[in-house]
Amino acid sequence: MDVTLINVPDSDVYEKFKRPDIKNLPLGLAYIAGILEVEGHNVKIIDTVVNEISHNEMIEQAAQADVVGVSSTTPIITNALNVLKDVKSKNPDVITIIGGPHVSAVPQQVAIEKFVDFVVVGEGENTISELLTCLDQGSSEYKVKGLYFENEDELIFTGPRELKKDISIFPFPARHLFDVDKYVNEIRFDGKKSPISLTSSRGCMGKCTFCGSNTTWGRTVRFRSPQNIVNEIIYCHEKYGSTGFIFVDDTFTVNRKHVIETCKLICNLPFKIEMFCSSRVDTIDIEKLEWMKKAGCYCITYGIESGNTEILKLMKKNTTVEMIRKAVDITQKIGIQTHGSFILGNYNDTLETINQTIDLAIDLNLDQAQFSILIPLPGTECYKIAQKINAFRCDPTDYKSFFWYYSVVANMTDGVTDKELLDLQKTAYRKWEVSKLQKLGDI
Repeated sequence: MDVTLINVPDSDVYEKFKRPDIKNLPLGLAYIAGILEVEGHNVKIIDTVVNEISHNEMIEQAAQADVVGVSSTTPIITNALNVLKDVKSKNPDVITIIGGPHVSAVPQQVAIEKFVDFVVVGEGENTISELLTCLDQGSSEYKVKGLYFENEDELIFTGPRELKKDISIFPFPARHLFDVDKYVNEIRFDGKKSPISLTSSRGCMGKCTFCGSNTTWGRTVRFRSPQNIVNEIIYCHEKYGSTGFIFVDDTFTVNRKHVIETCKLICNLPFKIEMFCSSRVDTIDIEKLEWMKKAGCYCITYGIESGNTEILKLMKKNTTVEMIRKAVDITQKIGIQTHGSFILGNYNDTLETINQTIDLAIDLNLDQAQFSILIPLPGTECYKIAQKINAFRCDPTDYKSFFWYYSVVANMTDGVTDKELLDLQKTAYRKWEVSKLQKLGDI
């Protein structure tokens, strides 16, 4: 079958935040494309984020396919649905499919749209592969697990799909269908090279109240084999000359043995790489960090979130301020840069606890810091709490408003006004930047 996968436009959502140039290859679509090519389908990618293409031209091209698929996070779900609606209007015979984190959290909301034929929940590779086989052969889609769809106004769910324990079985992402050189990340690699996004695992064992990862991957962590990961690094180096890699795992460091074995294999490569990853402060030890440093890890993002241990407990982070300080300290001593992500406006946050968060960010002497205002994403515990206490400042289904920079979607704090939250976010960045300049001796 002829399949077109679309990376939908997002500029209207993110234009309010003047950020450095960050354009990451849509890894989920690339994985879907990879398995569909192996199954013999003809796959085309339309990436509206890095390629200049008018809306009408995008719809015209997509409407020529047998199947059109999109993936969506919460802020861009309106754009994703509009794309499918216009494709269906142009060619009613096109089969439309949507997946991704947002629809995995609220599949019923999306499946009732008349221009959406199928909603894929959770891990999508095998679900879409089996669905297309059924469509191609004229057999029943009811036997394909992981689908929502309507049949004569009845909403059908075919049941949850069992997750594959070994994710090494999936083909490499079909990067050859993308303009790889157009994907840049000025924060991570200064825009000097096109970094390769890849993953060594799927899922997170954490239970953070604000995180929606489990709606797609569940609460277990599943791994690729270290050799499979390194084989992909070798492939990308040989095909694209890549030496910069961003591991997009929720927590790269969750399994000590897996991390060390992977890093040892990377150290044996005949070329050097730089790599960036995300981690939790409760998954760090010196030996693990030493091997990561040897393998080329130059920076780790820690999900620090708050500078108050009681707020961390409410967030179910299972961490303390003391643990945060220790993890950042040993990371810096080993020579790996540290990036901290912080959330302002957590449930029961006060002016005092938010200022403690800002003070901690400055005191840690991080190389980079990000301060976001809490967004209660659909499917998370935070979303349920926000609904219960009537904290939303907008329609809780107005998903284009779900943007964590310089906007307050819901105020779940203890006595902090919306204006104070916005001012505190600006203050956090200003104080942190001034502190960095002071430490560098520039002021």
